Amino acid sequence: MLDTLFSSIIVSGTITPSSFFLATLVSLALGLAISFCFHLTKQSSQSFAITLALLPVIVEVIIMMVNGNIGAGVAVAGAFSLVRFRSAQGTGQEITMIFLAMAVGLMAGMGYLLIAAVFTAIVLVSYLLLQKTGFGSAIVLVSYLLLQKTGFGSGNAKERILKVTVPETLDFEGIFDDIFAKYTAGAELTDVRTSGMGSMYRLSYRIIMRDGLSVKRMIDEMRTRNGNLEIACSREIHTRTALISTRKEDRKMKKQVVLKLLAAMTAASLTVTGCAGTNAAAGNKTMVISEADTETSAGDTETASAAAESSEGGSTEVGSSEESTEGLLVKLEDLDLTDQFSDRDLDSTYDEATAVKIALNGDSADVTGEGASAEGGVVTITAAGTYIISGTLNKGQIIVDAADTDKVQLVLDNASITADENAAILIKNADKVFLTLADGSENTLADSAQEYVQPEDMENTVDGVVFSVCDLTLNGSGTLNITAGYKHGIVCKDDLVITDGAYNITSAGKGIAANDSIRIKDGELNITAEDDAIHTSKDDTEGKGYIYIEGGTLKLSSGDDGIHAATALIIAGGEIDVTKSYEGLEGDTIDIQGGEINIAASDDGINASSNASASDNQDDLDFANHGKRPEEGGEDAVTSAAPEKTDGTAQKASGEETQGTSQSTAAAGRPEKPADGEKPSDGGRPSGGRGMHS
Repeated sequence: MLDTLFSSIIVSGTITPSSFFLATLVSLALGLAISFCFHLTKQSSQSFAITLALLPVIVEVIIMMVNGNIGAGVAVAGAFSLVRFRSAQGTGQEITMIFLAMAVGLMAGMGYLLIAAVFTAIVLVSYLLLQKTGFGSAIVLVSYLLLQKTGFGSGNAKERILKVTVPETLDFEGIFDDIFAKYTAGAELTDVRTSGMGSMYRLSYRIIMRDGLSVKRMIDEMRTRNGNLEIACSREIHTRTALISTRKEDRKMKKQVVLKLLAAMTAASLTVTGCAGTNAAAGNKTMVISEADTETSAGDTETASAAAESSEGGSTEVGSSEESTEGLLVKLEDLDLTDQFSDRDLDSTYDEATAVKIALNGDSADVTGEGASAEGGVVTITAAGTYIISGTLNKGQIIVDAADTDKVQLVLDNASITADENAAILIKNADKVFLTLADGSENTLADSAQEYVQPEDMENTVDGVVFSVCDLTLNGSGTLNITAGYKHGIVCKDDLVITDGAYNITSAGKGIAANDSIRIKDGELNITAEDDAIHTSKDDTEGKGYIYIEGGTLKLSSGDDGIHAATALIIAGGEIDVTKSYEGLEGDTIDIQGGEINIAASDDGINASSNASASDNQDDLDFANHGKRPEEGGEDAVTSAAPEKTDGTAQKASGEETQGTSQSTAAAGRPEKPADGEKPSDGGRPSGGRGMHS
């Protein structure tokens, strides 16, 4: 009986109509089952879901057509070898599902329908069980512990990372070989990169010092050859495996220190104020950090949280630095925080009588007025002015391609735009664009979740539902819903300003991304992103890449960072609730002056990684106490990355009371704050910098 059930429905190589339709229906049903089960556990694009559903049917037909014909099989193999995919391979699970779909199609094409069904059921049930039990994580953890226990990959040789900057005129190949032969047991050049606009080279070596020889003497000899340019040498590490382990342990320890310090601050604050439990008026800040993999001192819970409050104008410093980042550091004192928003940024009014009207009608649009034209579902704006957009546009796009001096205001008044092959709103050129949400309006922008077809006349890669190459301001009192199935929600290659409005963004990549800066005055932002929720990048332009938040309500859920600033992150107010993240807040420097912040992070709640050199020290994370930097007489309230003293021990901070507000840390030992106008003594700051990581 079983032999009959598991036999092929194709007899003697003859394909009948009944066998063809039966095999095709079974292939389609199994493909749909594979696609459905995969999307129960993994979020993926619509295109991948359709691919999984149809792949078994396609393979089944191919196998039927080959049907034992060797020549046809060779021809099919040759044809498929010519296929080139535009997208890189996906995750391991996605590739597994593709092979499963192909295997099902292969079995169905040969007529073994019951075998295909049973095999699919076995694999999918196993997949769901492994997903439910977290099998992969357990295997990784056990393997890691075994390798650590056995010392796999470790050795006695202690390596260092040596970075040397040399002028472009110097032939660096072999220039230090004799010095390495004298001081090291081994040296390997691992990386060469240019810096300083190509005027210098930065060389990276892995070296093993000879026992008893001085690193300082080696560096002194090298300085005579590289023109006394920068040379940096790391501490000793034992191999990459040991290094990774050490970094993870350091990271966990830092998180525990942060949480304990914050808890101590809260307790001290309650003691000083008599447990009054009241907040001061504007300028107060509350911070709560939750990290899922950090235990409390009591050991009863898996989550640790702490809160810190300061008086008006005060602030609290919390720092955690893992690895330095490359690039130009934006310093707080270099930014004019009083000039972040122009009058027009704050003014969302417009003259409806003189504005150009753009009515969206499904697959087409009607334009009333000058400065814009419509062709099918594509509306192109080429002149300065105000344009009111309303209606629904399917498979269409709004393009702004105006002069460099033109300012364009787009008013969304109950507009719904779904793009087919590109951004829903594409700003190719203008001086500045204002995207205004009409009062009480509900607006929707979305893409097709497919890879964008790039315009031939643009240098930038378009990858956002709203994409702008110039300054972009978002204002108004309406609502904007953005669904980015391909990559990012809003992308601006210049300065991005948000002064008002409600924004609900769901993206497969970043929620909001900008190059030069992101400035938030007010508004309500609800962002769910697979990558960073709010992100800035930077090029080599000084003073760019920062994020400034003055107010508003931000609710962020991200697969990576909640807020990621390429340089400085300044929070002066507002309510920030990071409900899910890998790291909550990240930047070269982080300055929190006010607001209410709640962070849930699987790794660091707050991570600042300054790239300043030893001759240009900056805090990894600086929350200015009453607006002062420590160089000016202010004190660090809390720091998680204690600077190293010359003897290698950690400098610990002590508690203090300032203007009736307690600011304290868990450990004692820091010298008292000097009087106003008085410079700190040598003991007032730990030598070697403040919060620096090498």
